[in-house]
Amino acid sequence: MRRLAWLLVLLGSSAAPVWGQPLSEPLRLRLTWENDLFAGQDRHYTNGLEVSLSGPLDLDCSPALLGGRRREWELALGQQIYTPGDTSAPTPDPADRPYAGLAYLRLGVTRRDPTVEVRDRLELTLGFVGPASGAEAAQRRVHRLTGSSQTQGWAHQLRQEPAVALRYTVSPRLARGQALGLDADLTADLELALGNLSTHVRAGGLLRVGLRVPDEYSAVQPTPLRCYLTASAHVRAVGYDLLLDGNLLRSGGPSARKQPLVLELSLGLTVAVSDRLTLSYTHTYRSPQFAGQRRGDQFGSVALTISW
Repeated sequence: MRRLAWLLVLLGSSAAPVWGQPLSEPLRLRLTWENDLFAGQDRHYTNGLEVSLSGPLDLDCSPALLGGRRREWELALGQQIYTPGDTSAPTPDPADRPYAGLAYLRLGVTRRDPTVEVRDRLELTLGFVGPASGAEAAQRRVHRLTGSSQTQGWAHQLRQEPAVALRYTVSPRLARGQALGLDADLTADLELALGNLSTHVRAGGLLRVGLRVPDEYSAVQPTPLRCYLTASAHVRAVGYDLLLDGNLLRSGGPSARKQPLVLELSLGLTVAVSDRLTLSYTHTYRSPQFAGQRRGDQFGSVALTISW
C-alpha cells in the first residue's frame, strides 16, 4: 500500500506540461470496477472488472482506411459476473437470469475529426463464457473474504463457448457552450454490434456540465482541477444476447427470454486533480432485460485513470 501511495505521488508531481500549449497525446491506464453493491442489491449483473491501456495511433503507421485527423488505440482485459436473483438455491429458477461469466479481450480504434466534431470507434471483443471465465472462482473468493454467503447454483451456468462481437459507434457532438463559468456539451451516440456475444442497435446521448469540461476536439492542453457531472440515456434494441439467450454453439444450457428493448440511464461525477489523475463514479439504471423481471437493475461504476 505504501508503494502504491508513493507511485501516485510521483505521478501527480511529475513535470507537467505548460497549460495552453499544443496537446501531446498521453498513454492512459484505466481501472474500472462495477458492482451492484453500490445500489444495495446482489443480483443479475453483479460485478465487472476491467483494465485498459490506450494511446495515440501514429498517423504514419496506421492504414489509410482508418482515416480521421486524430486516432487512438485501446487494449482492454475484463471479466463480468451474472447471477439470478436467488443465489441460495442449488437449482436456479429456470425463469430467472442464468448464472454466467464472461472473460474478454477488447481491441479498439477511435477516430476524432475536429473539423466536423465527430468521433467514431471500431472495436472487436474476443472472449469466452462458461467455467473457464473464472467467474465462479472469483465470486467465491470475494464472498469468502467479505464473509458473505456463498452462491449455490454455479453448476448450472452457461456452457463453455467462445464469444465474439464487432461493434461500431459514431458520436457527433451536437452542441458545446459556456454559461455562468461552467462548460457544457452534448454528444449523440449510434451503435451497431454484431456477433454471438451481442447483436444490437443502440442510440442515445451524453450531456456533460461542470468546471472545465474537457474538449476532445481542441489542440490545447486541458487545465487541471476539472470537475463535471455527466448524464446519459440510451435505448438498445437487442437481436441476440448470449448472456440471456444462452449458448448459440452448444445446446442444453440455461437461458432466459430477453426483452427486445432495454433502456439505460446513467448519472456520474468526474474529478481530475491533475492532467495525470482522474477519478469518476457513475450510477446506472437498466430496465428489465428478460421476461418475468419485475423491476430494473442498478449498479455503480468507479474508474481511475492514470495518464503519463
